[in-house]
Amino acid sequence: MMNSFPSGTYLHRRIPKEAFYKHLSLTGKQKENFTHQIEALYIENSLTADKLHLEKKGDVVEIDVLRIELREKELDSSLLEAIARQNPHQLLFLLCFENQEKMGLYYKKLYLTEWVDVGQTVMELKGFSLEEIWNSFIQQLALGEKNETPAPKESLDEKLLRKEKIAQLEKLVEEKERAVWKEKQPKKKFGMYQELQKLKKQLEGLKNGQNENGKQESGR
Repeated sequence: MMNSFPSGTYLHRRIPKEAFYKHLSLTGKQKENFTHQIEALYIENSLTADKLHLEKKGDVVEIDVLRIELREKELDSSLLEAIARQNPHQLLFLLCFENQEKMGLYYKKLYLTEWVDVGQTVMELKGFSLEEIWNSFIQQLALGEKNETPAPKESLDEKLLRKEKIAQLEKLVEEKERAVWKEKQPKKKFGMYQELQKLKKQLEGLKNGQNENGKQESGR
């Protein structure tokens, strides 16, 4: 995955596990999971304005890629949140287990990709400052490659909120569809079907960049 980053950012510097988590505020259970679930940690890449020949502006001064090699496929996600919140720099997580990998980052909450074969993960450097690159990472990882039409002038937070609303509506539509098929009374079934169509229309609108009232988002 990191082959797409400039060679000057590559470190692959191992961090002793004990030294690493001693600087973190963790619960007893988190410390136990850290010890049992994590095999090794590496600072895989370090992205700075100097290394990338970028303009120094904004609050982001360094983005580190933290490679975490796992002993088992599942990892306590609260560990990643704790690491991200207590680190002075922005972090991209690269989780590795056997011949698979997944990416993650923390922006108000934790976002993780699905497991893929090693080398299949692609993160592109987009932007003219570290802050723009970090925002791009959030969009690539948290929003993913969606065939959705972005609302004009939609901010990053608005995009993430819209995605969350879409996920909630998709779940509601699935539940309503199951309920419609199970309902035996024709009159009640018809009423539920009408409600389902309204939800589907609302969902389609959100995917096309409209708000929940069917109006196009104008941004702020």
